[in-house]
Amino acid sequence: MRLEATAFKLRKDQRKAINRWNKFVLGPEYIRRAAYLCPKTREEKKHRKCHFDLLTAVHEAEYSNVKRPIDPKTKKYLEPAHRFEVNIEGDSVSQAKYELFLKYQTKVHKEDVSTWQQKDFKRFLCSGLKRSPADPKSAEKKLGSWHQCYRLDGKLIAVAVLDLMPSGVSSVYIFYDPDYEQWEFGKLSALREIALSIEGSYQYYYMGYYIHSCQKMRYKGSFRPQYILGKVTTSFNKQNSHIDIYRS
Repeated sequence: MRLEATAFKLRKDQRKAINRWNKFVLGPEYIRRAAYLCPKTREEKKHRKCHFDLLTAVHEAEYSNVKRPIDPKTKKYLEPAHRFEVNIEGDSVSQAKYELFLKYQTKVHKEDVSTWQQKDFKRFLCSGLKRSPADPKSAEKKLGSWHQCYRLDGKLIAVAVLDLMPSGVSSVYIFYDPDYEQWEFGKLSALREIALSIEGSYQYYYMGYYIHSCQKMRYKGSFRPQYILGKVTTSFNKQNSHIDIYRS
């Protein structure tokens, strides 16, 4: 399954998922005080209400983008409820990634923890495609295998495994802390990866395989317009009239 990044049409439920997460990260007290200390103009409020900007929204709650004015009440910088950080790093193995993966596999997929060793994790999610450029400050397009890591208050809570190719961003896997399952990380990570595709000038976003009968994959069907490689049954077409076919 793939979609053309710049043609992506955001749905109401996807917009709601981003807003819910941002409100959780920032917290009601921060939102209230920030609105008072850094008020938006009438034009800014009107524009935000009428135009939802995906690229702005997915980065809004990242700590580096959060406004932290000095609060005259406390004489301290205004801080959000949580420190949320996202960074792209090489697809290397770490103890934190491995432990998070085990927690996800055992609680979400009900797998026996003994079936996964670090070598299995490395073989499954560290493909080792050559990364370029190595310098994170380089303006050159990133290529190769990467891990997009989500941290909340310094704790690793999700990892999106990505293959970055000249023409597209390929989503290999996403695993996250089941304690945060209510925030729909499958949906949130896909939206962030679409934003990454647009920001990095990658034409396509590949969502991997789609099995209509698999409940855990159903969310992929809501990302439109999308294209499926190969034949699709008649019943599939009737239920998903928005899906087209492309062939390699």
